[in-house]
Amino acid sequence: MKVQSAIFALSLTFAVLGTALAHNGRTHVTGTVTSIDARGMIVQKEEKNRPIRIRLTSDTVYRGSSATSPATRDDIKAGYHVVVDLFGMPGGEQTALEIQFSADTPDPPKD
Repeated sequence: MKVQSAIFALSLTFAVLGTALAHNGRTHVTGTVTSIDARGMIVQKEEKNRPIRIRLTSDTVYRGSSATSPATRDDIKAGYHVVVDLFGMPGGEQTALEIQFSADTPDPPKD
């Protein structure tokens, strides 16, 4: 029985690692920004409707709706709809590699 449990655990580990490696450790999150500061932001995910804390770094790339001017973290406000390209494992610390957002007037966050 211990051998079967070990084989199952090992198989599950390879399945999770295989999925992460297939995407180079990257995932995508779509949702609404509920708060943002210099170190990170919280996004209310559309999928499963739960918040996720996302770390921001100096390497994070920001892409607003205007192709003619570069965007910065200061351009993102609570209520904006974002698509975030993340690096990190779900459930652990996730870092934003790229954030795409609309420069439209933000809606107030929903409680």
